[in-house]
Amino acid sequence: MAFSIAMATGCRLQEVSIDFRNIDFELKFLHLHTKGGKHHTMPVPPSIERLLVDAKVTGAKKTCTLPPMPSKHWWRFFRQIGLPHLSFHSTRVTVASRLCRAGIQERVAMRFLGHASATVHRIYKRMKVEDLNCCLRALEGTKG
Repeated sequence: MAFSIAMATGCRLQEVSIDFRNIDFELKFLHLHTKGGKHHTMPVPPSIERLLVDAKVTGAKKTCTLPPMPSKHWWRFFRQIGLPHLSFHSTRVTVASRLCRAGIQERVAMRFLGHASATVHRIYKRMKVEDLNCCLRALEGTKG
């Protein structure tokens, strides 16, 4: 569940353990407690809405319970499956990059991810070689 929540929201590992009291199922809002003790509200992504509803029905108090040092568990997992270059935080980078590729305005993507600084937000975006084709199209009509 943690991975699904992170890939749908771009939230950090500590933020995937969401108290069900902080999910407004009627208005479809997630109220996250984020880094630095801040609060961040965002819409419930349709891709995880059913997952959240099903988890709540079980009587759980939170979406998931994280073990002590959860980052270490993910670090080990990624190494075991042959992806030592990844970490759980890679989900946040992936979401930022996908929003950029989709043409989402930077200020909107920043609000979605809870980034206060454009400088920090830009660090998260990773471009693929295919993303550079727009540069070629822009230059095709130019001379010199």
